[in-house]
Amino acid sequence: MATQVFVINAHDGAGASDLNFSTNYAADANIAGIAAGNPTVSFAANGKRTVDIEPEEVIRVTSIPFDAGTAQVSAINLTAVAAGTTEYVKIINTTLGTMNLPMKTFEGADAAAIKALMDVEFAKSDSEFAGFSAAVSNEIITVTAPINSSFRLAGAEGAVITYTTAMEPSTGTVADVTELYDLYAGYDGITNRVGFPVKRPASPIVAGTDYDLLVLEAVTKASSKDGMSAQKGELVKVIFAVKKSLTIGVDTATTGLAALLNGWIA
Repeated sequence: MATQVFVINAHDGAGASDLNFSTNYAADANIAGIAAGNPTVSFAANGKRTVDIEPEEVIRVTSIPFDAGTAQVSAINLTAVAAGTTEYVKIINTTLGTMNLPMKTFEGADAAAIKALMDVEFAKSDSEFAGFSAAVSNEIITVTAPINSSFRLAGAEGAVITYTTAMEPSTGTVADVTELYDLYAGYDGITNRVGFPVKRPASPIVAGTDYDLLVLEAVTKASSKDGMSAQKGELVKVIFAVKKSLTIGVDTATTGLAALLNGWIA
C-alpha cells in the first residue's frame, strides 16, 4: 500500500493553490477545476505527485473534520475512607493500551497532601504522567489528562471514583498532521555518500493552523507480468490535510475538496 500526505495551506479559487491536478497527462490545473469526466488524474502538492488514478478505481472518499479533542476528567472522593486508614490514590496511564501500563501511587494524610505530591510528579518532563493536572476540593481530587491521553483511578477502601468526562481524541491539530506527515512523507532531502538521509526538508505544516482531513482510497490497476493474471492492483491512499478556513475546506458545501472529488468520481 502506498500512502501520501499532502498539506494544503493556500487556495484562492483561481490560480494560486498548494494543490493541483493533471488530467489525462495534461499540464497541472487548479484543483477547483476537477470535474466528472476527467479520465486519468494525478494530484500534486508539496513538491510531490500521486500515481495516475482513474475515477472508477476510487473505493471511497472519507471526510474527517477537525476536532480539538476532549481531555479526560475523573475524580476520586476520599471522604468515606475510614479513620486510621492510609489515604492513597493510584493513577494508571492507559494511553498506550499495552499489558504493562505505567502507574503511580500517591499517599498522604489527606486529599490536599496527595494533590501536592501529584503536582510534583506531573511537572516532571520525563514522567509518564507529564502534562496531567490535579485540583482538590475538601476531600475530592479531580485529575485531568492531556488531550489524547487516558487513565484509570484506584484508591483506598471507601474511596468513590467518578469518571466525569470521557476522552475524545483530537483530529487535524498541528501535532496530529505532523505525526501523519512524518509517518508517510519519507526522509527526503540531502543524503550522505552512502545514501542515508541526514537532513529533512522543511515541513509544510503551519504552526497554529487547524486542518480538516480527507482520505482518498483507490486500487490502481496495472498489467501483471507474472503470467498468473491479466491485471494486478495496488491500494493507494492519499491523505489531504486542508487548512480549515480555505474555500476548499473539507466541510465546505460545494467548493470543498470532498465535494470536488465526489463530483469527479460520480
